[in-house]
Amino acid sequence: MKLIVITIFGILIIFFARVYGINTDNDYYKLIKKIGNIEIREYKKLIYASYTPKSTRDRDNSFKNVARYIFGDNNKEQKINMTSPVVIKLHNDNEMAFIMPKEHKINDLPSPSNNNIIIYEEPSSIKACLRYSGYSNSKIENNKIEKLKEKLDKHNIIHMNNFE
Repeated sequence: MKLIVITIFGILIIFFARVYGINTDNDYYKLIKKIGNIEIREYKKLIYASYTPKSTRDRDNSFKNVARYIFGDNNKEQKINMTSPVVIKLHNDNEMAFIMPKEHKINDLPSPSNNNIIIYEEPSSIKACLRYSGYSNSKIENNKIEKLKEKLDKHNIIHMNNFE
């Protein structure tokens, strides 16, 4: 059953990527340093469309809820290009956030039809990143966080434990 859900989810992502296009421009951050597979990045101010699940079970709906917003479920019925990466803010109750394309300003984005979708700006910041793709769950995320912490500690890089 899990394999079927994962397969369907993968097909949907490929479909939406081809139909709506996914913007993978990385000009919203500057690479400061690379340590093996870890990247230290300086991010510019970003605008997010996000959804915070109401429960563990609701977490499975996070992607779908934010995707609906960018695929036109908003007051202007406007489609917004999808960007990469999709961010899961573990330190904020598993909030799922899509970075809005750089050509948008917070005031020109349409209002979400779903009142649980929040549009906000995040100030510039420096982040350590460990890139991976595919299905994610708590076990995978905790494993990746531990690897990232070990590498950061080994190189005396201070972090705030606010992992995404």
